[in-house]
Amino acid sequence: HLGPFDVIELDPPYTTTRYLEAVRTFEKAGYPIIGVDQLSHAWAGSGGLLEKKEEIAKKNGRNDWNAFADITPEQNLFVDELLGSAAHLIVTMRSRTTWVVEKRMVHGQEKSVPKRLGLAPVQRAGTEYEFTTLLNLDTDGNRAQSIKDRTGLYPEGTDCGRLSAADGVKLAAWLYTGIAGDPSPPTTAVEAGEALV
Repeated sequence: HLGPFDVIELDPPYTTTRYLEAVRTFEKAGYPIIGVDQLSHAWAGSGGLLEKKEEIAKKNGRNDWNAFADITPEQNLFVDELLGSAAHLIVTMRSRTTWVVEKRMVHGQEKSVPKRLGLAPVQRAGTEYEFTTLLNLDTDGNRAQSIKDRTGLYPEGTDCGRLSAADGVKLAAWLYTGIAGDPSPPTTAVEAGEALV
């Protein structure tokens, strides 16, 4: 159901430099839309920034918190470079369940009880909010839930259902004109490709 597309496969180490080189390669080739699947490895994958932080801490006898000072500039530059791309980016991130431990009274005694907060992307905290639209895809049917949206197409909290070619048409119209597009889906592969471009 997808049209043809080109791929650069990234294997470990998942450094921010390798991600940016891949994006720049597509930019130089003139691709108007680039998909980065998935950004989580640059943070928590083999060779990612968390692994680099741990190596710095061990090498220099520092604690993990102090080692963040060495990777924060690299993370900031990475995000700034992505946001400054000449192409439109579609970025995916894995998510994990976020928990906190709360103190609660249970049968007259204070106990530490885990509380589920929801899902959080596997990336540096706050990175997801740098992007224009943030959709959470569930694992049961790939239904999308709007978390944040600056386009006005997917108001926060909207259940967007299963994304389709019509969503591509709407986003492309917004990207290139700033106004909402015709939500009717393209009927041919050529129309779908034109909608993306």
